[in-house]
Amino acid sequence: MFLLLSNIILVIVEALILPNNKGGRKVFLFLAFTQLFILHAFLDPFVMEDLEGYYLTYETFAKESLYNSIFVGYVGVKMEPGWIVLCKLLGFISSNPRFLLIVTSIVIVGSYLNTAYRYSPLIGLSVLIFLCTTFDQSMFVLRQHTAMAICLMSIPYILKRDFKRFFIIWLLAFGCHMTAIVFLPMFFIYPINIERKYWFYMVLGTIIGVLLISVVFNWVFHNLWYDSYEDTTAENKGGSNLTGFFMILSSMLLYLVSINWNLKKAQGAEKFFFLMLSVGAILSLSGVGFSPTNRLIKYFMIASVYLIPISIQKFKSQAVRYLIIIAVAGLYILLFLSPSNINYISNYHLIF
Repeated sequence: MFLLLSNIILVIVEALILPNNKGGRKVFLFLAFTQLFILHAFLDPFVMEDLEGYYLTYETFAKESLYNSIFVGYVGVKMEPGWIVLCKLLGFISSNPRFLLIVTSIVIVGSYLNTAYRYSPLIGLSVLIFLCTTFDQSMFVLRQHTAMAICLMSIPYILKRDFKRFFIIWLLAFGCHMTAIVFLPMFFIYPINIERKYWFYMVLGTIIGVLLISVVFNWVFHNLWYDSYEDTTAENKGGSNLTGFFMILSSMLLYLVSINWNLKKAQGAEKFFFLMLSVGAILSLSGVGFSPTNRLIKYFMIASVYLIPISIQKFKSQAVRYLIIIAVAGLYILLFLSPSNINYISNYHLIF
């Protein structure tokens, strides 16, 4: 826990010291990647939820045939074919499960930082938001967060309208985790013109979602995904969905204020990130009381990592920009320090 908090402080210091020009951005990204990669790849797997299971299944897949691993399966093991193939391929190189963590760390950390380099005008703030929201869970929810990182790699091809390359990348993500299916519609949603009728479609989508969510998602999770994803305790039903909804809403409002509510100005990557958050808002509001949707909205909440810095940079007053940066950084650090987050990273430490 101390290491993770120290890393956040170090990232803030590096972002303040290094200039926000091409050279400074590259040096910052190199330092950030090195730090995050070490924290992600060389953690002790036996103090983090789920990781011990990944270690055991990696060793099993490495020993057994690919046919048995995919089509026969093992008691208590449910993993996507693409993930099994990945483990089998890596097993040919090394039978040490640490190798799986090293490779997935490169994919996850590299994808988020590369996307920040491409689209964020304030890379330091993007990395900070990533650290406070997604990084910690990505260390042990490996399959889904690997899939999410791969989906980020498809964004340039969505913007270029290159369906073939987008679909190949998306298929790799879907092979790692079936929840990636929710990202597929983004290719077709991006061309939508954001006009007055757009808000009508958002409201309509929410109403339809509320009506169908319990039927459709229950069937999907129980038949295509896994019952274990659903947390039916009264304590967790709906709460995190609402939290996600308000986080998404605040990011959208910041962007709307930054462009004076004129969505005709939204183009390119910033339009795409706004649409991602819109879909996330519909899912999170529709899914209140149905906890598995928490997994789905994560694919869309990550847009905040990039849209918030884009929004801040649009304010003309430097003083306003600094105030918003301080407020955003403070709020996300408080989110990182919240009891619900601290509970599962409190025992974090490295293997050395």
